[in-house]
Amino acid sequence: MKKLKYRRTLSLALCSLLLNMIVMPVYAAIEQELSLKGDNYQIPAVLTLPDLQSLKPLPVVIMLHGTASNKNEVGNLFKRLAEKLAKQNVASIRFDFAGSGASSVDYKVYDLESAVNDVVNVHQFIQQQKQLEHKSIHLLGFSQGGLIAQLAAVNEILPVASMVTWSSVAGDGIGSFEPFFAQYEQEAISNGFAEIKYPWLDKPLNFSHQWFEQIRNNTSLTQLATYQGALLAIAGDADKTVPWQNSLSLIKGAKQAQTSLYLIKNANHIFNVLAENSAELNSDQSLTEELLAITEHYFIEQTKQ
Repeated sequence: MKKLKYRRTLSLALCSLLLNMIVMPVYAAIEQELSLKGDNYQIPAVLTLPDLQSLKPLPVVIMLHGTASNKNEVGNLFKRLAEKLAKQNVASIRFDFAGSGASSVDYKVYDLESAVNDVVNVHQFIQQQKQLEHKSIHLLGFSQGGLIAQLAAVNEILPVASMVTWSSVAGDGIGSFEPFFAQYEQEAISNGFAEIKYPWLDKPLNFSHQWFEQIRNNTSLTQLATYQGALLAIAGDADKTVPWQNSLSLIKGAKQAQTSLYLIKNANHIFNVLAENSAELNSDQSLTEELLAITEHYFIEQTKQ
């Protein structure tokens, strides 16, 4: 198992990335807003492409957002990464899970199974696009989106060649969700859902009882032992929401994968993209840019293979 730690490896990765950028043409990024067919609801999505006519299908990264977020992610992290990837001739699709962002359905529709089905439906869209490579795909999952990436990676329908996780939960069963279960599960049992407020959202999210049951019965870490693709787990060593040891468990669980672990020193759950106790961008984006640079470099290398 290869472990990457802190900034001492960043300089090497960035040097390699800069050298690649010198010899590779840099393209502008263009975005297309989409409404994809899902299971009984539409999936709002954005396809980001390099502004060029490619002679061969473009590799695609599918981005999976976390809880109480949306397809652009906090601080526009997914949008920023999509633009960087497009400039290096890598396409991406980011989308809203059921009940999140621009989705028109209630969050009660969302659970682990619906989320993986969303990924399958996004892949079906990719299969219909001649300019996109569909025989192998690449996943990025943030927080709970990392859990969905793990489940999607072992789904027989999806040809996942590589995935990157940011601050991902890992483990069978309740695991990192234990405090959440302690506070809200009984409400979900009594009412069929638990109404949970987030200060940055206009309205509460209704977590279905089915979501709680699927988390309780989840065996994603056990299943991940069958995954044979590539995996990079990135975490901040100051993450108090999902401690970085989850990423270490993820790496250890992916026994047949080509794995890497990258820890960003002093980074919190959202990699310090926002100022502390604020919805505004942090004036210091150095740790955020470290996250984006490492992820960009990894996907560029993986999509060459």
